[in-house]
Amino acid sequence: MYRHTTTILTDEVLSPKDAAERYKIEADVIMTATILGFTASRFAVGHPVEFAVDPTPAPNEDPEDRLAELREACDRINGALHHYRFGGEARAVFAPDWHKGALITGAVGSSARPFAARHAVESEATASILRELASVTGATSIGYQGRGAYTGFVDDPVGKTPSIQSTMRFTVPDRHPELYGERWLPRHFAYRTEPDAPARDNSNTPWGLIGGRTEIDGMVDQPAGAGDVVGYTHGMIQAIYTCVQRGPWCTPFEIAAGSETTKMASCFPCTLLMYAAGFPPSAIHLGRGESWVPFYELPPGVETATGKHSPRIDAAINTVNTRWRIECGQHLDLGIRILSQGEMANVAKSHRPAVTLLAGYLARRANDVFVASGLILDAVTVHESETARVTRTLLGEDVD
Repeated sequence: MYRHTTTILTDEVLSPKDAAERYKIEADVIMTATILGFTASRFAVGHPVEFAVDPTPAPNEDPEDRLAELREACDRINGALHHYRFGGEARAVFAPDWHKGALITGAVGSSARPFAARHAVESEATASILRELASVTGATSIGYQGRGAYTGFVDDPVGKTPSIQSTMRFTVPDRHPELYGERWLPRHFAYRTEPDAPARDNSNTPWGLIGGRTEIDGMVDQPAGAGDVVGYTHGMIQAIYTCVQRGPWCTPFEIAAGSETTKMASCFPCTLLMYAAGFPPSAIHLGRGESWVPFYELPPGVETATGKHSPRIDAAINTVNTRWRIECGQHLDLGIRILSQGEMANVAKSHRPAVTLLAGYLARRANDVFVASGLILDAVTVHESETARVTRTLLGEDVD
């Protein structure tokens, strides 16, 4: 994606080539700092940290090569932590094998447990039925079944009202800063779906669409207009909001739906919200969380498309999002301290100016609870795997 206005951390207007390089480096540093802060925060209280890769072979690819790349990233994470390591070690592992009905669990209160012990078993017969429905492909499938498709559902043994939610795409609100913060939004932008393809811009396509797509079969899609910013809310995140709203006896699950996605692990943006909400995932991957967004509570006086507005749902969303925003700030602040150790000795020279910019950006907005989560949301619109970001930032190669 090529933006033609400000970068994430400055107000400079750059050429497309310079902008692409700058956004990439800034996103690298934002996400690497967040990963370091998250990892150190887990180690500080004796919790394990594992990052997983998909063991399912891709065409012309050896899964062991993917595991080796992740091990290299984990080695760099462990090396950069220094005394913030607290005796812990980030480990690279294979994610659980995918099979029809395989689940990711958001296991309440399980952050101190080994990852393999975090899987829950749904207690409702209805939940089993929903899991089966979520794994159906073809004309009878439920919701979006394409690349990156994850369908969440809730096991509710008390209310006995399980629910199912597939990945959805929504417009990011750019008003009511008291609810959402003043996220950086581009006044003008352009991007290409392929390097040699014609550029799209904000006169014809909403910004933030994965691959520039305006329609995706089977995905619930809130209408977006020219100049709007859109994002994708995964099924697990929707299930967590439902659990918080309904009761502490509920458990959120997620299934990799369809045949294009077989990673049985939560993306890192999902992971941040899951830990903040008290539902740590059964596995974490450092792949892509492209254009990830949470749900947003409705502003006062706004009704839904069905005309129904639930203050209780909004309260659950606000509660989870507030914890998530606070922890994003804590992880980023700690990550900057980690990156700054030894005069940034563990940071690639190409990325050191961005560390300084990030530290200054946050320091000037120290009382803004929205700023850190906004930076993370902007960083994941620069589509890249978190493994690659870490490898480039920590004792890594300069950006090509």
